[in-house]
Amino acid sequence: MAEHLVDLGKSVTLVAPSGTPGWAISMYSAFALRDRLRRKAVRIIGHHALIDHANGAAVLADLSLEGSEIEI
Repeated sequence: MAEHLVDLGKSVTLVAPSGTPGWAISMYSAFALRDRLRRKAVRIIGHHALIDHANGAAVLADLSLEGSEIEI
């Protein structure tokens, strides 16, 4: 889906609580996925989780630091 949105001209950011997108697929498929995402300039924010979203902004929790949040 992220690649499709980029192909439509959208700016895409993936939030990956596990640290990397594609962690549940085979290692070789994950490498290929991350390479495609990098080439398409998809922003990846690892070790964060979505807390809230409204009016075009998202609030993310930093899973490595308790109580730490960012807004994008």
